[in-house]
Amino acid sequence: MKKCITHRCRSLLWPKMNLSMRFSILFIFVAIFQIQANSYSQDVKITLHEKQISILDFFEKVETITPYSFLYRVGDIDLNRRVNVSVDQISLEKILSSLFTTEGIIYKVLDKQIVFSKKNETLVAKEVVEQQTVSGIVSSQKGEPLFGVTVLIEGTRRGVSTDIDGKYTIVAEPGEVLVFNMLGFEKAYHTVTDQQVVNISLKEQTSELDEVMVVAYGETSKRFNTGAVNQINAETIEEQPVNNPILALQGAAPGLFITQEAGRPGGNVTVRIRGENSIGSSNRPLYVIDGIPYSDEPMNQFSYIGFPTKGNQSPLNSINPADIESISILKDADATAIYGSRGANGVILITTKHNKLSGKGLSVNVNVLTGVKEVGHMMDLLSTPEYLALRRQAFENDGVVPDNSNAPDLTLWDQNLDMNWQEHLFGGTANFVNAQAGISTGTARNSFSLNTSYNQEGTIYPGDFSYQRFSIRSRYSYQSQDDRFRLNLQANYSTDDNNSFGGNFASVLLTPPNFNPYNEDGSLNWTITNPIAPLNASYVNKTNTLFADLNLAYEISDYITAKVLVGYNINNLDQQNKNPSTSLNPAYANYSWGSPNVQQGDTKRQTLNIEPQLTYKNQIGNGVFSALLGGTLMKRTQDNQTIDANNYSSDLFLDNIGAAGSYSIFVSNIDYRYLSGFLRLNYNWNDKYLFNASVRRDGSSRFGPNNQYGNFAALGAAWIFSEEKFFKDQSVLSFGKLRASYGSTGNDGIGDYGYYQLWTATSSINNESSTVLTPTALANLDYSWEKVLKFDVALELGFLKDRILLNANYYRNSTKDQLVGLPLPSQTGFTSVNANLPALIRNTGVELSLNTRNINSETFSWNTDFNITFQKNELVSFDDLEASTYANTYEVGSSILSQKGYLASVDPETGTYTIQDLNNDGQITYADDRKILGDRLPKFYGGLQNNFTYKNWNLGFLFQFVKQEDYNYLNTVYDAVGNRSNFEESVLNYWKQPGDQVSVPKPSTATSNAFFNSLSSSLHWDDASYIKLRNVNLSYNLPATWVNQVGMQNARVYFQGQNLLTITSYKGLDPESKSTFAPPLRIVSLGVQTNF
Repeated sequence: MKKCITHRCRSLLWPKMNLSMRFSILFIFVAIFQIQANSYSQDVKITLHEKQISILDFFEKVETITPYSFLYRVGDIDLNRRVNVSVDQISLEKILSSLFTTEGIIYKVLDKQIVFSKKNETLVAKEVVEQQTVSGIVSSQKGEPLFGVTVLIEGTRRGVSTDIDGKYTIVAEPGEVLVFNMLGFEKAYHTVTDQQVVNISLKEQTSELDEVMVVAYGETSKRFNTGAVNQINAETIEEQPVNNPILALQGAAPGLFITQEAGRPGGNVTVRIRGENSIGSSNRPLYVIDGIPYSDEPMNQFSYIGFPTKGNQSPLNSINPADIESISILKDADATAIYGSRGANGVILITTKHNKLSGKGLSVNVNVLTGVKEVGHMMDLLSTPEYLALRRQAFENDGVVPDNSNAPDLTLWDQNLDMNWQEHLFGGTANFVNAQAGISTGTARNSFSLNTSYNQEGTIYPGDFSYQRFSIRSRYSYQSQDDRFRLNLQANYSTDDNNSFGGNFASVLLTPPNFNPYNEDGSLNWTITNPIAPLNASYVNKTNTLFADLNLAYEISDYITAKVLVGYNINNLDQQNKNPSTSLNPAYANYSWGSPNVQQGDTKRQTLNIEPQLTYKNQIGNGVFSALLGGTLMKRTQDNQTIDANNYSSDLFLDNIGAAGSYSIFVSNIDYRYLSGFLRLNYNWNDKYLFNASVRRDGSSRFGPNNQYGNFAALGAAWIFSEEKFFKDQSVLSFGKLRASYGSTGNDGIGDYGYYQLWTATSSINNESSTVLTPTALANLDYSWEKVLKFDVALELGFLKDRILLNANYYRNSTKDQLVGLPLPSQTGFTSVNANLPALIRNTGVELSLNTRNINSETFSWNTDFNITFQKNELVSFDDLEASTYANTYEVGSSILSQKGYLASVDPETGTYTIQDLNNDGQITYADDRKILGDRLPKFYGGLQNNFTYKNWNLGFLFQFVKQEDYNYLNTVYDAVGNRSNFEESVLNYWKQPGDQVSVPKPSTATSNAFFNSLSSSLHWDDASYIKLRNVNLSYNLPATWVNQVGMQNARVYFQGQNLLTITSYKGLDPESKSTFAPPLRIVSLGVQTNF
């Protein structure tokens, strides 16, 4: 019998030590005894000083500091014999000779293994002779060499790993079996014969469970993951014609809810992971790009488009979707606690593509997409005949005779003009083109890539508006000859030029259909607010972004790797909003806001992020133990400047701030700093029991000095019960895992300097010209972290060899120490002070996902992915809520997104509004007569994806569905039905006679208190649910025989569609954006992609 003694085999001392002691000893042990040596020399020299060390311990130490391992037969060597070793740069051969020659033991060096046997032992001599060296290359089925493949001799712990060129060398005996294993690929086996060169091609895993999954500071697979993580790969992202990569995730993952705020190019998106956690802090997730945190907070100094405003630019638009390899969504404490105070709202990891080499030198990729965009869903507004009939009925009901003063639309305007202002204002077609080109070259050790992208888009609005984006990304990768040192350097630069209009369609979208915006002389008609005047105002946003990162890694030993990540990010946003006289009502020209004016905004944000890391990974017992120790140093500065210039004498001078009659300048600076350290321990025992623990200590400049640091930790565990013996005798359940996690994360997503005492300069006091500092905010040195306690439990099942995968997940997130304005007595002179309120918010939910491979043959496949999320939000407690400024907004026991409003109805006898007096005091008051109408938080949401492949054809489509409630468009219409405003067709079902049970009152030109109260009432609280055909993609891969003849590697043509169909009963433009601004656009496009 023979045995391999390596530090992988140690087990006697470990049970006596706890996990933290083991972790510390491993790091200290290697740090003290690690010696740099020539790993390939047959005469290795070592330095070692030990007294009375056992032979067993001597073997272990030598294996630690050299590349050699020892083979021997049990009983041949006295492992307990103690010896003294004190040598400095003495060859290993001399040391072994002095230790074993007198003991009757001989040895022989075979590659990196030292084989011992007794003198004149024919059996061992035979074993030694039979040992032979096997070498080769391990590659993928595409011919790409695979780095890091584990090559083990089955039944032993002897093994090696392939280098960056896929090469390996191992010593084995004939008859032994080599096992080739790598995450994301199926295992391969080879029985050793006299063949010395064995090349292996690994097949990619067909099970989704074994696909590589990016998690915080590392990689794993769905099979061995202990946290709640979903990953969207490049194939899904590239199938969608979107500018913002986050939009490609809509409906694709449970627990992730994304809404596009408007159809404006470059506009902001709202992202929520598992609901709303905070009242006064940010609910945005943390974004991490290639290991470096990235701020998605808009930098706009002003945004006046739409109602509510939709003019913010999303910093995420600077990321080219074509550059992304995968996006991971981290949700529970196990996955996010290692990000500490920035992981409360979940984390989104964006991993960009690595250099992909063709093996033929220079590789070129070209992708061109062109198409059109348009508004896909509009309201059915009244035509001119319907509108005029409604107006006349209103005057008849009021007993008023229409005349030129009170009803010019009935007496003066063209009775045959029929304008649909939706169609006129944003009913155009925007042509767009997206061209991308990239090159890559180099070897497996030195590679370089350069990718460029240009996107040009027209406008759906009447006018000369446009959107352009250009990006360039370069990446250089290097790996040393000994595979120990790795370097990755990449830089991404992008420009974003958004030239749009500067007005607000909210007040003009429902302009009467027979209004002519022009006078007979061609000038603008200002009889009422002119709907096209906003198109004469310009709103320009220019963004420049540089994102660069350096990733250095060095393998100190086979088990310890040191890393450092350095990221540097610059974001510049220049804004200009020009309002010439042609965009303003001349009736107000004598006012500063009614004369030509300009606003300019300038924002400069710089972020430096440094993250040193130390990783350890080794086999301990029957499992694999890994540890990560690291820190984060971050500094972000932001300089803001806004200039308001008014009273220009002419539109010709709007580009010159100095020509303004008056102007004011507002300047602010932000300095945000962040310091932290973190530790993660992971143990995988026999691919069956998984444990993961993480802890982080954060310090943030946003909190007071008394509570500037916070601690966050999490523990996750999983049991793959399908690996138990009692599950092996059945063929239905192929995979079963139960996992759970609990831990805490934090939230520092608040404004800077919130704990300071703030002062404001006042220019005069008591009518005397002077400058006086007046306190405006109180200091709170105890201002501290908002904490989220997360609990998560899930059951993951695979059936029929993983053709059916089912995942059921329950979560409960509890947020305490809410960062809000704590109300103060009026005697203090202040209304509130920034403080941690003892309020508790709880989010609970169930996430279900089902993935099926329905058909999988050589020529045809059909896969289905389904996910659905049920969620609930509750304000569990809020001390002294009645006395706070939130008393009229929240109720304990209800969601923080609950909407309060009046209970209103239409009196069936009179046809007028009736507002219910809830407290029966004879008057309608805001505080006492409103109740919760519903919850804006979606009750459930999800997506259904189907993908079909037939030979060279691919077809996929995604339906997204959302069950939710909200106010309809009438909530923002301040004209009663029958007044001079257009409406959606449903208002024709108005009250006509006593006894009518309807929700629309009789038409009237008058407005009353009851009407204004009805705006935010149950009458306009509506079902805002929808089903959207979010994406359709169809592609055809040209036959290889065709493309190879013209020198191409591959080529495909494809069709992509986005937001093609919306099914909803919502009264408004779009149930997703729920505003009177242009909704998310329908996109239809064709493209071609090829590789040379």
